[in-house]
Amino acid sequence: MRQAQIRLSELLGMYRRRWKLVVIPTIIVSIACTTGAFLLPRKYEATTTMLVRPDQTLSAIGDFQELGGYEEQLRSYGDIIFSRTFIQAVIDSLGIGRGMQTEAEREVLIRSVRSSIGADRRGPDSFSITFASSDPGLAERGAEVVANLFIQTKLRLENRQIFLTIQFLENKVEELREEFERSARSLVFSMQE
Repeated sequence: MRQAQIRLSELLGMYRRRWKLVVIPTIIVSIACTTGAFLLPRKYEATTTMLVRPDQTLSAIGDFQELGGYEEQLRSYGDIIFSRTFIQAVIDSLGIGRGMQTEAEREVLIRSVRSSIGADRRGPDSFSITFASSDPGLAERGAEVVANLFIQTKLRLENRQIFLTIQFLENKVEELREEFERSARSLVFSMQE
């Protein structure tokens, strides 16, 4: 039996006969890709990753319940980011929509900005905020503004929680002090009799 060997001259001859099968599809695909690249709208995304500090009340809970607490905490972050007041603050900070006169135009802008913001969980202790736009500068500023406003909102909520806790504890201390003074007065009165 003779072994099948292909010589270089046979290979070149085969290519000369079928060059159209190689060149024409390559040209068609190149033209289609170039046309698509110019016709499709450009979309830029900027992403910021935020680390989640566990809530102080979660430290006393067991591991399994703590994981559920993290889930709830991350879900509440999404509620904050996609709330109407937060979106309006983002719009005002970015300076878009200044010429909006009617409420209907403002609603369309709010829906548009809300759809350009994304929030995804990255791990058990982090999530990312994404801002998409056709303008790369706006996408970058948008992600920065959303992250900064989120941090400010979160700090304001934590400070409010701390203030309310302090106020509650001060009231309890005042109640205990008054009760102690009443007890001390009744004890002194009993001892005087």
